[in-house]
Amino acid sequence: MATNSKAVSVSTTAVRLFTPSDFTGTSSKLSVQNNGAGDVFLGSATVTTANGWKLAAGASRDFDPSVAVWAIAAAAQDVRVLVF
Repeated sequence: MATNSKAVSVSTTAVRLFTPSDFTGTSSKLSVQNNGAGDVFLGSATVTTANGWKLAAGASRDFDPSVAVWAIAAAAQDVRVLVF
């Protein structure tokens, strides 16, 4: 099992953080960390700051790596994605 990571800039337009085809190999966990100073909101491709799941500054959340995760924020934020 390989470990892969990437940094993603999240701003006012929804951006895909992860889809299963992003990384090769078998992964058992996807971890998303908000490395920015403001909140980031997670969800599907239609995520907004009004309907997304809030990931506060400094917080992280684990997901099943078989799903796509999108994010949006009120201002530019640094998000880290780790698949392992």
